[in-house]
Amino acid sequence: MGRRPKRRRSRSLLPLDIQRAFAADPGSEDGWVRCLFEPIKIPGGTKDDLEVEFWESIIRRNPDHVDALTILGEVYTRRGDYRKGLDADIRLARLKPNSCTAHYNLACSYALTGQKKFAFEELAKSIELGYRDAEHMRRDRDLDALKDDPRWKVLMEKLEEKARG
Repeated sequence: MGRRPKRRRSRSLLPLDIQRAFAADPGSEDGWVRCLFEPIKIPGGTKDDLEVEFWESIIRRNPDHVDALTILGEVYTRRGDYRKGLDADIRLARLKPNSCTAHYNLACSYALTGQKKFAFEELAKSIELGYRDAEHMRRDRDLDALKDDPRWKVLMEKLEEKARG
């Protein structure tokens, strides 16, 4: 019969004395261990702030990172930072000129910043590029500023016609 391989004992490469680690001064030799157990401190105190910091760091390295810009636009808008959301959506629409979603999101940002003319232009472009979800558009709170405008009804009729045919 063949030889059986020796069983290795599982050993931690990092012996931890948790009590000592928590008691350690952060500047001391074993203070770094303590940091492993401390809660992450989020700048500004919110999850959105942490997300913004993370995705902005990616954009600093790669200004044309589509996924990072998409998420940043969403987070900025969720935080009420509509101007930054608009800037992200403008960049996305330039990077993805044939994306109905990019133009729809840009229209939302224009509406949220009070730029109705541009919002309607982008919604029309989005529909031309293939956007068809009339129900979502009706419910979208980002577009509330447009819904009392006579152009809204015309745009919705155009969207419904495209969706049917």
